[in-house]
Amino acid sequence: MIIRNLTADWNDYLVYYAGPSISFPSALLFDPKGDGRKIVPDQWLPVKDPTQLNEIVEWLEFRPTFTPTLFTIFGPDAKIYGYLYSYKTDVLIKMTDDNTLWVSNIPIPPIDYGGSGPERQ
Repeated sequence: MIIRNLTADWNDYLVYYAGPSISFPSALLFDPKGDGRKIVPDQWLPVKDPTQLNEIVEWLEFRPTFTPTLFTIFGPDAKIYGYLYSYKTDVLIKMTDDNTLWVSNIPIPPIDYGGSGPERQ
């Protein structure tokens, strides 16, 4: 699965974004519709249309020092619950019942302030 496949088939998913705004997102979450499983995102906002979705993807990919990765979210039953597209690798996900996963908020994307610290010389 790649992010372009998910955005092309966005009507097959409940899609949410995390972060303070569309132009400053932290992550995208794709929950397949009609699979009998559910993802409950904490404080994520729904994506309204494909134009908004593509804009969020562009902003996620805009920061070259924080490249997003597409993760597959598996439940304890080894079934796919959805997909997460983010730079963040330590997102808290908990099982809340037999068919529901809760996903923590990712409120603020990373900021590269530049500078000339030792790692930048």
